[in-house]
Amino acid sequence: MSAVPAGCIFDEDWWLDAAAPGGWQRVEVRWDQVLVGSLSFAATRRMGLRFIGLPPLTRTASPWLQPPPGAPGHALMKKVKILAALMAQLPPHERFDLALGTNCPNALPFVMLNYPVGHTYTFVAAASEASRAAMHQKTRNVVNKAARDFEVVEGADLSRFFAVLRSQFGAKSRADAADVQRLFDAAHARGQATVLCAEGAGGVDSACAVLVWDARSLYFWLSARNPECASTGALSLLIAHAASLAHGRGLDFDTDGFGTHRSGAFLSKFGFTPAVRPYVSHGTGLWKLSHLVSSALRGERDDRHYRY
Repeated sequence: MSAVPAGCIFDEDWWLDAAAPGGWQRVEVRWDQVLVGSLSFAATRRMGLRFIGLPPLTRTASPWLQPPPGAPGHALMKKVKILAALMAQLPPHERFDLALGTNCPNALPFVMLNYPVGHTYTFVAAASEASRAAMHQKTRNVVNKAARDFEVVEGADLSRFFAVLRSQFGAKSRADAADVQRLFDAAHARGQATVLCAEGAGGVDSACAVLVWDARSLYFWLSARNPECASTGALSLLIAHAASLAHGRGLDFDTDGFGTHRSGAFLSKFGFTPAVRPYVSHGTGLWKLSHLVSSALRGERDDRHYRY
């Protein structure tokens, strides 16, 4: 596969190789032998339907669109033309799902091609921001108390994260341990990952988080909290500590999205800035019928699940 200019960690070839070994693809467009567009994706099959989407534990995948210089008024339509050529190369599928990078500038070309685009959100603290001062007073009090109750330990022992994850979710965890281990090993080998643990009395971990980063942002990628620990401030402490680590590295801090409205309300109290993660989706009539039936059987969901 051709090299694409480096950007978000989730777009890197080595990340995709670890996320879906042999299971991801890239389509490209060249004009006059010059690379002007690319899109990476994973093709899967579920219940007989073919899906185009993200590899496991990969949060975003943004198309790279770089038309040659020209009149500003023509730039958008050139991007639309490039994206159309990329989409035409995708394998046959019933469903297309793609979360674009935070504040991705290439969402509009999807709209121009009649692909529905929804707004999902994450929270971001710019590298220059002093996030602790912007916290809600109650959240700041929780973090300050947790700092007295716990020691934040940083290292590379992923087994501590898995132990807390099992205590919280048991067998219901959506994260496959082998996928997490491959991705962490690949990122840590490049100096782009670490594990944070909030260690309490007796050396018991009340919460753990896995952070990954690139040249621009540090992501609060995975986290878990031990439900047997009485304190609820350990996770808040890790978020604040991770934001401080990002600030110290000169990176933006990205909470890496959120899964439910309760999680969104929790993160909003840290004083970070809401940022859009565009979500592109499109399904055939067959997929829509299948989704209608499965939704009726499953019942109402509590997570952000955008389906058009």
